[in-house]
Amino acid sequence: MNLSRLYNVLTFNNSAEAIKHIRQYRPDLVIADLMMNTYDEGFINARKIKSIYPDLPVILLTAVGSETGISFTDISPMAAEQLIVNEVIDKGCSAQTLIKSIEKYL
Repeated sequence: MNLSRLYNVLTFNNSAEAIKHIRQYRPDLVIADLMMNTYDEGFINARKIKSIYPDLPVILLTAVGSETGISFTDISPMAAEQLIVNEVIDKGCSAQTLIKSIEKYL
C-alpha cells in the first residue's frame, strides 16, 4: 500500500527523529507502529506526541496478536480508553480500512 500517492508521507528511521520532526513541524496525523524496538514503544511515543499536541490524531498499527499471542481486541480499547491514541489498527487491514481511518481524522 503506497499512501504517498494520496498524502504527503514522511518516514523516519527511529522514534527520536520522528518526535523531533513532530515537535518542529506539526503534522496533520501520525501513523506509527505499536512495536518498534520494544513492545510498548508505540504507546510511549504516542504519549510524547500527545503531550506536545494533545489534539494531534495518532493511529497505531500493530501485528501484536500474531507476534505475541495477545489479543488485538484487548489492545485497542485499552489504548483508546487511556486517550493515548485515536485508533489502533491491525496491520493486516485492507488499504480501504486504513484510508477510511485516515480520512476520519483529517
